[in-house]
Amino acid sequence: MKNLVILDGNNMIFSWKELRSSLNSKNIHQARKRLASRMSGYFKKYKNLHYLLVFDGKDTPGRYSLEKDSNIIFSGMKSTADEKIIQFFEEAKNNFNNIIVISADKRLYSKIESFGGIAINSRDFIKKIKLKIEFSHEPPTDLFENIYLQQKPNKRELKQKLLNLL
Repeated sequence: MKNLVILDGNNMIFSWKELRSSLNSKNIHQARKRLASRMSGYFKKYKNLHYLLVFDGKDTPGRYSLEKDSNIIFSGMKSTADEKIIQFFEEAKNNFNNIIVISADKRLYSKIESFGGIAINSRDFIKKIKLKIEFSHEPPTDLFENIYLQQKPNKRELKQKLLNLL
């Protein structure tokens, strides 16, 4: 059973106080690297969960290129991260049991839910990550195992259970 989490990268940076507070036009690349590192560390704990971090624009040249990470996509100059997230969702929805999009962008949030996807607010997700780090609890290795042992819950119940497990 494969599941996918798609994260709206710039939205996550602006929603995460620690990343946003150190942000200025010269260090967006540094904020992106910090977010990518945190997400990589967080998601490698889940054996059945893949993630994709989507940023607006293109990678800036530097010593370390984020484009080398296969879990990171840049929208390019002719489209937005939101457009890429929607495009990827539509292309990948038949390849994954569940696709969860994490963003605080209400328009994106609504669009994903209208396609039958699950959208979780980035601020709620960040709170969960901070609690996991602060209390050092190991997350379950199979995020969806307990949910699907029972009868498949409705979308609202599933969303709440997923947020609680993340």
